[in-house]
Amino acid sequence: MRREYNIEACSGQSIEVLKDEKITVIDLEGSQVVDFFAEARDNPSEFLSTGVTIDCNNSLKLKVGDMLFTNLYNPMFKLLAD
Repeated sequence: MRREYNIEACSGQSIEVLKDEKITVIDLEGSQVVDFFAEARDNPSEFLSTGVTIDCNNSLKLKVGDMLFTNLYNPMFKLLAD
C-alpha cells in the first residue's frame, strides 16, 4: 500500500514508518533542503542524529548505501537513492 503526503512549507506531519518500509522525501520546489526528524517508536528520547550519522559514516556528505543513526548509535535508516 502506497501512502503519499503533501506537507506544506513551515509545517510538519507525523508519519509512522514500520521496519522494512521505504520512504521517499521530495522537495517539490527543488530549491532547498528538506527538514526531516525521526524518533524511535518505543523510545521518544532516541532520535535521528546528524552528528552521530556523520561520526559513523566518517563523512559530512552521505552517499547511497550509508546508514543514518540515532543519538544512541543505532542504525535507523539506510540511504537507498539520492
